[in-house]
Amino acid sequence: MEVDPENRLLWRMSRRRLEAETIRDAMLVVSGTMQASAGGPAIPFDVPGNVNLAEPEFLNEEAKLDPATRLRRSVYLPVLRKSQLPELDILNLFNFPDANQITGPRQATTIPTQSLYLMNAPFVQEQAAALAESLLAMKTTDQSRVRALARRVYGRELRPGEGEQWLAFVRTFTPAEAWKRLCHTLLISNEFLYRG
Repeated sequence: MEVDPENRLLWRMSRRRLEAETIRDAMLVVSGTMQASAGGPAIPFDVPGNVNLAEPEFLNEEAKLDPATRLRRSVYLPVLRKSQLPELDILNLFNFPDANQITGPRQATTIPTQSLYLMNAPFVQEQAAALAESLLAMKTTDQSRVRALARRVYGRELRPGEGEQWLAFVRTFTPAEAWKRLCHTLLISNEFLYRG
């Protein structure tokens, strides 16, 4: 690190942000909400209000996914040619390839809209709430909860002093709100969103 902090000599893998589908799937897995079923209908024609019955019939632009479909792996979600359904806006914001184009390597953009989405999107908040609920359901101490949280979200043990910081944060809010905010913070952190 001291000799080559920018990794110009390629002695380690450079950090890269996860792809759109991987970010979404990782949040679903960590929160415990991912539906494990494979396949299924691609386009949600069976959800009331999704099909415009004018001539010719077509899928409404503001179509909704059924609850089981919206929690499936990204590879099983419908891909529309124009853009993704509003419930899947995470894919549009994080460089999901255009279905009308032949796409080689993806562009990795970093724009303010991505950060705003991660901070405010109902999808991310729902996953943080589900993760917090699962932690609070554990019949154990808060110290054990933060250790479990680090393993679940980051795949590692707590670093020295990290658990104390997290617990100090948790004690500043009501229990349910505090754990949800802590989980939300970890889900949108660089350590969760980047690999390397």
